Amino acid sequence: MKKFALIAASLCLATAAFAADDMMAGFYGNTLVITDQSGVQKWHYTPDHKLTAVMQDGKKVGGTWSVKDGKLCELPDGQAEACYQMGAKKAGDKWTGRPGMTLEVVAGNQ
Repeated sequence: MKKFALIAASLCLATAAFAADDMMAGFYGNTLVITDQSGVQKWHYTPDHKLTAVMQDGKKVGGTWSVKDGKLCELPDGQAEACYQMGAKKAGDKWTGRPGMTLEVVAGNQ
């Protein structure tokens, strides 16, 4: 029983360390809402490096994401890869991008 408890504790610590190292952990299960003069986009990221988005016109986009040199790199299906300085975020965080753009991590899949 003690051996099981030690293994379970080790797994919990390893999982916590992984989450601390994963700058995207605060996005999983949440929605990145991007608002600018053209409308609202809603982005979702999963731990298996998939992304989905609903664009301003309602079009749904899929793709993949990665982290390269501390930047979030998105590769939407049929488009070129784009990388952005993002940093770790969590639900409730709100910041500005280029002029006229706001970004917010909203709790849950919106």
